[in-house]
Amino acid sequence: QKGRFREFYQCDADVVARDVLPLNYDAELVSLIYFTFKKLAIGDFVVRINNRKILTGLLEEFDLKSKSGQILRLADKKEKMSPERFLAELSELVENQ
Repeated sequence: QKGRFREFYQCDADVVARDVLPLNYDAELVSLIYFTFKKLAIGDFVVRINNRKILTGLLEEFDLKSKSGQILRLADKKEKMSPERFLAELSELVENQ
């Protein structure tokens, strides 16, 4: 669609292990990103980590497993809505548990 095209560059870093992947690799990948961006001197940046297993575990802990699909979909849309609307929709989902 006209006006929606954005140019971007991509670089991949893969971690391979047999059977179990130790958690410290998560931290090492963040470190790799940090030091690469610093070396490239791209300016200020934010590294965001999205791990659905962590969020799903939190939702289960708060007895919201039955609403996890709806809450995760809402979380995916968070950047596109106002904080007030996001909190209102989240509150509605939680209250109607």
